[in-house]
Formats: sequence, C-alpha cells, structure tokens
Amino acid sequence: MFTLYHNGNLFYDDQTTDKSLMLTVARLITAAGEAGSFEMSVPPTNTAYDTFAKLTSYIDLYRDGDDDPIFSGRVLDETKDFQGISRIICEGLLALFNDSYFAPGVYTNITLKTLIQNMLTSHNSQVGTDKQITLGNMTVEDEYIYREYENYELTIDRLKDLVESYGGYMSLRKAHGALYFVWLSEISDVAPLSL
Repeated sequence: MFTLYHNGNLFYDDQTTDKSLMLTVARLITAAGEAGSFEMSVPPTNTAYDTFAKLTSYIDLYRDGDDDPIFSGRVLDETKDFQGISRIICEGLLALFNDSYFAPGVYTNITLKTLIQNMLTSHNSQVGTDKQITLGNMTVEDEYIYREYENYELTIDRLKDLVESYGGYMSLRKAHGALYFVWLSEISDVAPLSL
C-alpha cells in the first residue's frame, strides 16, 4: 500500500475507491546519489487539486508500515491538459542544494566532515526554515583534505565535486520532521540519521 501527502495532508491512498484520494498516473524515478523525481497526474476530483505551488509544496510518498518516506520532494512544475488533469513533476530533496551557493575559499588542514558541516551551515544561512539541513551519518572516510574554491558555485555542484573525488553516495533523508544529509561509502551501509 502507498500513500501520498502534500504538505502533511493525505491526498492519495492506493487502497481506497474514494475519488478524492485518487491519481490517474504516478511514477517514481530514483538513482543512487541523485535527487530523483516523482511525476503524477491529479484529476479535478482529487482533494489536493489546485493546491500545489511550485518550489514551496512538498510531497511525501510512504509505503505501508514505513515511518520514513521512500520519496520526499518539492513541486517543480505543474501543467494542465485539455481535460483539466494536472500533471505535477516533483524533484527530490537533494535538489534543495540548488537554492544556495558556497563561497570561494581555501580549505586546508580540515576534515571532510568539517567541510561538509561548513557547506550545510552556509546553505542553512541562505534558505528558509523548511530547507534547513542537519549533518547525518557519513560512512565515507573522514580524512584531512585540501580544497580551493575560486568562485561562488551552487552547493550541489560543490557536493558533487566531493563525491567525484572521494566516492560514495549522498542523499537527503527526511525523518522526524527534519532533513538530514547522509553520505555513504556503500549503498548497503546502514545509515542512522544522527552522528
């Protein structure tokens, strides 16, 4: 069984015949280390029809029995077809790092974990409370590094550069009402949310 919530309100349940909780199409696309996406078609009979707002509406997809969503993201785009069905495209939470920049600087004699914490602090200072991110578990080796950044760049680009250099898979997880940045050396790693 799957359920979908829009800003905390149920708007889809695959076990019901109630037309106010139905979609015509739903498709989840995920890839390791990427934001992923979720697409859905919402008919006018759905309770959430006409309530989605670009970049400020959040969608959570749950599997029955799971406390944490299998996908969380925000609405990226909405279009309507000639029948009035609303086609919604959502981007995964990792895309929140497109909303901030990381400043130029020279980082020497600093651990990888400390640099990530600096990036998260910088990100959090540039975004609203709904986009605040806490450092979660990192199973990537926490070594001393040297990095020199000459220009302002999107935080997501800086993070992808680090993953390219040090390997692993990064993700943002939503749990207990908070967002956690997790960086795993292997996908099979168990990743508790706290340090």
